[in-house]
Amino acid sequence: MFADFGRVAVRGADTARVLLDAPTRSVLDGMALSEDYAITLPTSALPNLARDEALTVDGASYVVREVSQISDGALKRATLRKV
Repeated sequence: MFADFGRVAVRGADTARVLLDAPTRSVLDGMALSEDYAITLPTSALPNLARDEALTVDGASYVVREVSQISDGALKRATLRKV
């Protein structure tokens, strides 16, 4: 799945294939739209990924907001802020 649909994420010398989500949601009572960026990746990829770390996905810069395990711990999800 990551090899077929993944995008390249880079953090320092580490690289990984990740799935990038960028759903648009309504904010301010429908008066504006906002992107909620997040990546899903294998737990073994980008070890020790933590809050406030910088990374790029397909060349775009982001800062990690939060990292959490998914289900059985084989995958993790990191919410991002675009910079």
